[in-house]
Amino acid sequence: MMGSIVVAVCWSIWVAGLVLGMMALRRRKTEGRKGVSGRAFTGMTLNLLFLGVTIWGVVMVVGMEAEIRQFSNKTAETEAEKARAKVGDGEALQKELAAYANRAFVANVLELQKKYQTSGAALTNPPVLELALVKSKEDLQAREEVISEFITASKNLRDFCDGAPDIYRQELLKHKLTPETREASLKKFVESLRGMNPTIVALRKADVRRGKAMLKLITLLEANWGKWDYKPETDRVQFQGTRLSEDYNRAYQELNDVTTESMQLQAEVKKMRSTNFPHDRVGPGRITPNRPEINRKPVA
Repeated sequence: MMGSIVVAVCWSIWVAGLVLGMMALRRRKTEGRKGVSGRAFTGMTLNLLFLGVTIWGVVMVVGMEAEIRQFSNKTAETEAEKARAKVGDGEALQKELAAYANRAFVANVLELQKKYQTSGAALTNPPVLELALVKSKEDLQAREEVISEFITASKNLRDFCDGAPDIYRQELLKHKLTPETREASLKKFVESLRGMNPTIVALRKADVRRGKAMLKLITLLEANWGKWDYKPETDRVQFQGTRLSEDYNRAYQELNDVTTESMQLQAEVKKMRSTNFPHDRVGPGRITPNRPEINRKPVA
């Protein structure tokens, strides 16, 4: 939608440029202004070039989308034929095709879950906030990369959970289902998320903020390398200057606050699922965060 608006605005500007260029050429004849022709022709040429390139790009995109739809339709027809040979026609066929859509949706969930859990586990091996193991700036930079991967995985999972109904609807459209079956399947799916999905999305958002809070701590340490020391006897960080100590403590408090929020949301989701879906083992609400150990001690 936004892309179409941008293209439309650009086309309007370029067409306006062509019109103004032609007007300038006409006024040259009546007013005799020198140097107008070259500038007008240059502007018109550039506007025509931009229009031509974007129109060609739109035609290419439309053509590619048509090919993708054709391929998808052919794939769906082949799938339906195989399912028909397996279970027959009618309601049995619709159930089988709906099951295909469900499995594809679940496969996407599991793939995101795997990346999320893997990146979450990396936060604790070694613990990214365990400063006793930090010997150089490179150690901090390596931890920044680990945290960034966790943030990316959390964002992807957040966006998937937030758009789950639309994603599921698009998956249903990939299969040769009747409109009635699609509507019934989507309704059932939406009802399964009712009352719980806002909490799931809030949990995923908390994961992103938690990752950003950890990253803020590590980048603060890296930016001030040489201005702090880790004291193993107290398990605390000592900075050179009160301001840095206060900045570090505020960043740590942010992390502790969002971690507490994440734990509370996780408990709510777990309670909802155990109450409403005691035997359901797959779905966005089943994805659990891997929380690193949080040192709640302030700096020395």
